[in-house]
Amino acid sequence: MPLDPPALRLFVALWPCARSRAALAERQRGLHWPAAARRVAAADLHLTLAFIGAVPAGRLDAVRSATTLPSFDVALVLDRFELWNGGTVVLRPSTVPDVLIDLQARLVASLQAAALPCDRRPFVPHVTLGRKAKGLDCVGVAPVCWRSTGQVLARSVGGRYSAVARSLAG
Repeated sequence: MPLDPPALRLFVALWPCARSRAALAERQRGLHWPAAARRVAAADLHLTLAFIGAVPAGRLDAVRSATTLPSFDVALVLDRFELWNGGTVVLRPSTVPDVLIDLQARLVASLQAAALPCDRRPFVPHVTLGRKAKGLDCVGVAPVCWRSTGQVLARSVGGRYSAVARSLAG
């Protein structure tokens, strides 16, 4: 009897433009990280819109269909560095544009309508810079202007991310 293909661990996120990614990586390098900290690779920095989780590979077309929504160019100022419980270092915007809130809500509604799993926690837009960084001082870090031109359906494998599909702003 053939084995079922492994489940895919999926999420939808905004990926930064090259300039925003470089600024995020620069801020990340400028922090004094504890020895046990795990920094997110610069290529993997993103802003999650919807965490889908484990989905059977056979449902990938349904996920692609549910997550292919019209997108918009999103601009943010990431100006709030925070150290969350457990030592997760994030960068958040003080002001969240309505277009981002609308995009995230439409995405979650589309996933739910397709009977796909989706994290239902309140949307808190942020970029994770690292984990296990208890005690890290985030004071005095300069803000980052974030620009994205669409969302990405991404797959997580072994802590690294790869694009499965893209919805470009139009």
